[in-house]
Amino acid sequence: MGESSRAATVEGLRISCNELTARDLPLEIIARTAREAGFEGLGILPSTIDELGVRKVAAVLDGEGLSATSVCAFAGLIGPTPEAQAARLAEAARRLAAAAELGVPLVVVVGGPAGPLGPRQAWEKAVFAVDELLERAAREGAEVLVEPLHPVLVAESVVTSLADAHALVGRSGTGGVVLDTWHVWWDARLREQADRAGRRVRIVHLSDWAPPGPGADLDRLLPGEGVAGLPALCADLLDGGFDGWWEVEIQSEKLWAGDQVSLIRASYDAARGVLETAVSPAAENAGVTDPGR
Repeated sequence: MGESSRAATVEGLRISCNELTARDLPLEIIARTAREAGFEGLGILPSTIDELGVRKVAAVLDGEGLSATSVCAFAGLIGPTPEAQAARLAEAARRLAAAAELGVPLVVVVGGPAGPLGPRQAWEKAVFAVDELLERAAREGAEVLVEPLHPVLVAESVVTSLADAHALVGRSGTGGVVLDTWHVWWDARLREQADRAGRRVRIVHLSDWAPPGPGADLDRLLPGEGVAGLPALCADLLDGGFDGWWEVEIQSEKLWAGDQVSLIRASYDAARGVLETAVSPAAENAGVTDPGR
């Protein structure tokens, strides 16, 4: 990713909160609490735009002095039939237009094998769909970010690594990647892939992996509370030149069952703690990372 641009202090980094972290709260409360906690930005869900409209969302964020970071995420670009594929692309185009109006990228989860589609056919359709969406984004001055998912979620996405995501967007001058630590921390080639992907990594989603393994996708921990070795992983990204948003995205049925206002505050403190360690000289020894890192 180029020469190291590791910030001297955490104050040089931008930390945001994804709406999913407090999925049951209205936008106004999430935005107010996030600003009070110390967050500078907010990742917006498509459902919020459907409910409030782009202008209302922008007004809420402006009122709290927060930046929108993305519309995150539109799921499922591919369909088992030409008609289904066309419908998914039309829906993606609508989401892209809303994201462009808000002035942020659209984050996309491409979809996986389903019905008659095996993994190879799903990948071929994903290549076509992403190319189509990237071309549209280029014409409209918008941006699309592809998010890889953990391999156990291949039914939701054939893109299961940073290398996969880069392969899809690498042909375009406009596409980028969202790197979610929960999904990619296990990959022994992550540092190598990050160097190759370079500046295409636009946003890093922060959450941690529960030992000995989560019972489900919605079973994530606050940054620094699991076994993903986030301080060292974040230090690698900083050393590689990453200078985008660090966005906390907690998905946890257990944590959602509690006080979600307190969860937003705890999320900021946890993310800041991880990043403070990441910018320190001892970051290489902070947390458990794969021996290949």
